[in-house]
Amino acid sequence: MLDDLRTHVQVGSSFAFPLDADEWDDGQRDFVRSIIAEAGRRLRGYGIVTSAQAAQRYVIDGEPYFLRGHEHVNGEVVADLAEAIEDLIQDQLPPVPVTDRHWFFGVEGGPRTL
Repeated sequence: MLDDLRTHVQVGSSFAFPLDADEWDDGQRDFVRSIIAEAGRRLRGYGIVTSAQAAQRYVIDGEPYFLRGHEHVNGEVVADLAEAIEDLIQDQLPPVPVTDRHWFFGVEGGPRTL
């Protein structure tokens, strides 16, 4: 499972990461949820993370992590997204307030519906 996680980190969020597939058991889902939750907690309150800071601090298999071409990311926004993913895994996301809309997380200003 860790090899799969490393692949997803390297490829980026444009690659699907389905946790509802039959090959995942409850323990594996909880392990992934705990990693995401801990990452969100660590980023909460950190503020802006520059690409230079990320390259120095986050190294995966000997390669520095790249912020997908961005000069910086807001740690609060990433922490909000991590919380939403944790809620999704635990089936605790609130219902979308408008019919035929979907939640959109990980953006400045908090979650929106589209």
